[in-house]
Formats: sequence, structure tokens, C-alpha cells
Amino acid sequence: MSYLRKVVAFTCVLLLYVLLPAGSLHGAENTVWQIGIFNQSPHEFNELAPVGSPNYNPVFTVGKSKSMDWPARQPGSENNAEGSRPHPFTILFDLASKPSGTYSLTISALLYDPRVPRLEISINGQKGAYYFPRKLSYFPGVRELWVPIYSGGEISVDLPDGALRAGQNKLVLTALDKPDSGPADSWITYDALRLTHSSEKEKPVPPQLSFKPTILYVQKGGNLEEAVQVTARLGRKVRRGTVRLTLSGRRYDASLSPDPDFGDQRFEFMVPALSGPAPAELTLRANGKTVKKKVTFQPAKKWTIFVVPHMHLDVGFTDYRGKVYESHDRNLDTLIKYLPEHPAMRWSLDGSLIVQH
Repeated sequence: MSYLRKVVAFTCVLLLYVLLPAGSLHGAENTVWQIGIFNQSPHEFNELAPVGSPNYNPVFTVGKSKSMDWPARQPGSENNAEGSRPHPFTILFDLASKPSGTYSLTISALLYDPRVPRLEISINGQKGAYYFPRKLSYFPGVRELWVPIYSGGEISVDLPDGALRAGQNKLVLTALDKPDSGPADSWITYDALRLTHSSEKEKPVPPQLSFKPTILYVQKGGNLEEAVQVTARLGRKVRRGTVRLTLSGRRYDASLSPDPDFGDQRFEFMVPALSGPAPAELTLRANGKTVKKKVTFQPAKKWTIFVVPHMHLDVGFTDYRGKVYESHDRNLDTLIKYLPEHPAMRWSLDGSLIVQH
């Protein structure tokens, strides 16, 4: 074969890999449906959807609905500005025959807000919740370019065996906050969603364990403790079970809940603050089986946070000139009054006009 023919043949094969969907060359995986484009942007979705309306619970029908029918953002259940209620988003899709093999759901999200709700996935009535693995993003963002906490996260889930059926299937996504966490600006912004099918039947995925030291440190009884998150990812319902973290000779235990049919269960343990890495072990006991995982505990960085009071100067926009002057004078007089008692007090003045007046 001549050199030119070899180059042409190689180029054709390369184009096949680039242009064809993942898995189409070997037949192991194919896309059942996809909503949106995995491009770190929600612009193909409906960014004006009335998600806060009391009776707005959208239904997307695969094969009939378009990307613009899917809301770009989903409020958390404790988002008081959007009704402080769950907001279920439904996807209806058909399967021509009895399901076999593995069906995997991938959801990519853009996470703009300090609070990120967990995502409950309900497939034909079976429910499980998942946490987004939040990661700092260097994309410019699409809402406010100045937001310094702009991040992204992707969930990839193998749906439980037997959850799907021939004919119509109902998938419901709900963003859930902890009920005791109080109201806050809680949202998920969607990048894209996709359901894939693998014809190669895989063994049930064993439970997975992960842990994450946090930057949250608490003084307790004169000692400094660090909050650690331990997450168990389960592929099926748990009748009974426990999660254990062993660190520095101490054991921290929690019981698994039998309520979810699958999904993540997360626990928070307070451990003594360590100055450096230490060996640790995670243990999961569920349904008569035990999974152990040895890890290295790396304490998170300790931060010192300085809180500086500040008042914005805006003459005419917030109120008329005389009243604005009076408000700033009163604030500055109060500051001067408290300085002798609190010499470390700091105040950020937003303009020289406040001092001059």
C-alpha cells in the first residue's frame, strides 16, 4: 500500500471515531436520548421558565419535546424565593422491548450558588438521591461573569436492575435541600442530560465509599475539630447497614437508612484536627456484605476569615440626597461610639463623600 493510501485509510478511521457516537463502533453502548449539549452552557434550554409558579411542574416527552421545553434552572426545595417546595421535573421516554443490559444516566450541571441541593432521581417510582461532586470551573460562566464560586459537577448513575420497563418510562428529577438547613438561594443549572444503554450485561456495581475533609473547623470543649463527609453510593436498597470511619485509633459510626431504593447516603463526622496526613479506613456493612477501603486522611487547609462591615453609597437611587446623608452620618456616629469598646473594629467606607460630609 502506498504512503498516500495509508494516510487516507488512517484519516477515514480517525473520522469514524470522531464523528460516530461513543460505543457505536463496537456496539457496546448507544445513546437512548439526550437533552441539551454538553458544552458548559444552558442557553439551549428555557431560561425564562416560570419555575417558581405554584403549579409549574414541567414534563419533557422524548421524541416530541425540544430542548427549549426543558427549564434551564431548577430551584432547591428550601428556596424561599421560589415557593419553598419541591419542584419535580419529569422526562417521559419509551423503550421498544423489555430492557436488558445496563442503562446509565449522566447529568452535567452548572453550580453558581453557595448552596447546591442534592438531586433525587426517581425512575418508575424507585428513588435515590445523589450529590454533585462540585469542582471549580474555569469556563467564563453565563449568568454573572464576576461570580468567584462558579463551578460544575457531573453525576453518572447506573439505574437499578428492573427499574426500567418496555413501553413508557417516567424519570423525575427533584432538587432537594435539607429541611433543617433553612431558606436560601438554592439552584441547579442544567448543562445537559443523557441516557445511554450498554448491551453488555455487567455485574452489579458494588457499593462505593468516599470521604472528604472540609474547611469547617469547630472549637469544642477547648479542642479544635474538623468536619469530615463520608459518602456511601449504593446500587440497591439497604435493609440495614452501617458506615464507619476509623482515624487515629478512633471509630465514627453511622447507620444507613433503609428508605432510599438506591443512591448516595452522606454522613458528617467531627474528628480531632490533625496537623498532617494520617492513615484512615472506611468500612461499609450492608445487606450482609462488608466493603473496606484504606485511605490517607489529608486535613483541609485552615482559613482565617476577616469579616468587615460595609455600607454601599448610592445617592438618589436608594433615596433622596438628604436622607442618604442622614443615614450615613448615623452609621458613622455609631461606629465612632463603639470603637473605644472594640478597637479592632473595621468599617469599609464606600466613598469619600461620607467622610467629607
